[in-house]
Amino acid sequence: MKKIIDFFKKYGEYLFLFAFIAIAAVLRFSHITSLNFFTYDQARDALFVKRMLVDHEWRLLGTQTSLPGMYLPPFYYYTIALVLWLFRLNPAGIDIYSAFVGVLTVPLIWFVANRIFGKPAGLFAAGLFAASPLVVELTRRAWNPNTLPFFILLSFWFVYRFYQKRQTRDFLLSFAIYGYCLSLHFGAWTLLPLFAFTWFFLFIQGQKNCRAFGFFGDFDFFCFPAFTF
Repeated sequence: MKKIIDFFKKYGEYLFLFAFIAIAAVLRFSHITSLNFFTYDQARDALFVKRMLVDHEWRLLGTQTSLPGMYLPPFYYYTIALVLWLFRLNPAGIDIYSAFVGVLTVPLIWFVANRIFGKPAGLFAAGLFAASPLVVELTRRAWNPNTLPFFILLSFWFVYRFYQKRQTRDFLLSFAIYGYCLSLHFGAWTLLPLFAFTWFFLFIQGQKNCRAFGFFGDFDFFCFPAFTF
């Protein structure tokens, strides 16, 4: 009995995490190929990507925002183009990709929350994300903002690491991942003040060199197609 108790004390958290990942996978992948939920946005995105792959009409603009005439960078289309190519233009492939990223978000939430807030917070947050009905439904569907939580959280993690360790790699990775987030949904732009403050923090520390200005390369890379258009 003592060995069982010691085992759960040592590995109980990992067992719960594995259970949460399994639950997340079952809820997200169950009947996912039925396409019983297929909206205009999904059809539009699949059609655009079909034109890219079949007709070689590569886009410089991404999805249109709710603001008339404003478009996001096209990297979401580039991402799902690879997915649709692998699935031979089957639109269910994008749903599977979205669900896969949704499952990956569970251990990422656990990892980041554990490092910042402690183990109870990490496990609790991962369990909520794994089984929340609204989150499950959204991460089962191919829509450009549905993979945003994973990439935003990853960019936050590297921002946190930068403030902890002051490493150039973390600074540049945070801006690179955030640049990709800007092409997923307009809502990501509301987080720009955080990253602007991070840059300003580095700048006032006297790092007036490629470390401080390297973020321009990350940002320009993802915005360059839209600027080119």
